[in-house]
Amino acid sequence: MKNLRPPEVGGEGDPSPGRYRSGNVAITGTSFVPPPGLDVPELMDRFISFINEPIDVRRSLMRIAIAHHRCAAIHPFRNGNGRVVRLLTYAMLIRDGYRIDQGRIINPTAVFCHSRADYMDGLSDADDGTEASNLRWCAFVLSGLRRELEKVGTLLDANILGPRILQPTLRFAVQSGQITDEMAQVLSRIAKNGDGDASTYRSVYPGKSAASISHIIADHKQIGIIAAYPTIRSRRYDQRFQRPGTLTALIHTMDAEGYLPFRRDDVERVHGTSTPLSVTALPLRSE
Repeated sequence: MKNLRPPEVGGEGDPSPGRYRSGNVAITGTSFVPPPGLDVPELMDRFISFINEPIDVRRSLMRIAIAHHRCAAIHPFRNGNGRVVRLLTYAMLIRDGYRIDQGRIINPTAVFCHSRADYMDGLSDADDGTEASNLRWCAFVLSGLRRELEKVGTLLDANILGPRILQPTLRFAVQSGQITDEMAQVLSRIAKNGDGDASTYRSVYPGKSAASISHIIADHKQIGIIAAYPTIRSRRYDQRFQRPGTLTALIHTMDAEGYLPFRRDDVERVHGTSTPLSVTALPLRSE
C-alpha cells in the first residue's frame, strides 16, 4: 500500500509522503471524519488481511467494492488518497481477472467517475456501515462494472465502431489539420474492409505510379497511421492511431461517446485535500 503512494510522486504538502499519516485529518466536502492517525497502522493491517483473504470468486467483486470505500474511509495518507484508492481498486480488478489485455473491460475505475453526484452519495451512504448501505454501495459498483463491460461489446460490433468511433475520429482529425482527406479515406476503407493493401491506396490516389504508391505507404507507416499486418513483412495493412494528432482525435471521440472516465480529481470526495486538525478540536468517530 505504501508503494502506491511513494515519496517520488511529490510531497503535495505532506511532510511524510509514502508513510501512513500520524495525525488527524478532515476531508473537504464531507462531514465524515476519518479515524485517528494513531489507529491507521492497525486498521491498514486489518484491511490488507481483508483484501488478501482467499474467497469464492463470486464474492470478489463485492470485496473490491467494499475495499474501495473502506480504504477511502481510513484515509491512510495525508494527501493523495484518491489516486491510491483508484490504483488499489484497479490492481484488485486486474488480479481477479478484469484485464484489459483479455478484452474484458476498458477502464475498471471509470465506474467511480461516471457520475460525480452518485459516487459521492454512494460513499456517504456507505459511511453508515450498515448491511443495507454496504449492499447499496456494492450494487452501485457492480452496475458500473456491467456498464463498462457493455462498452466493450459495443466496440466489438463493427456496425457501432465504424459510425460512432472511427468515422467521427477521422473527421475530427481532418478538420483539425492532423491528417489529410486522402489519409482519412485510406483509413476509412481499411476499417471497413478489415485491412488494406496497395489496391486500397490506388483507389484513393488514382493515377499515381506503383513507385509513388509504395512511397506513400512507407510514409504512412512512418508517421504511424498504418502498420503491416499481421507481421512486419506483410503487404497488408491495418489502421493505427499512433500519430499524436490522430490519437488526440480518437480520445476526443471516445470521450464524447462516454467511453472515458470523468477525470477532474477535485470533484471526488476521496480526492479532497486533507487538513490536519488538533486531537482536542476534532470530534472523532469511533471505529
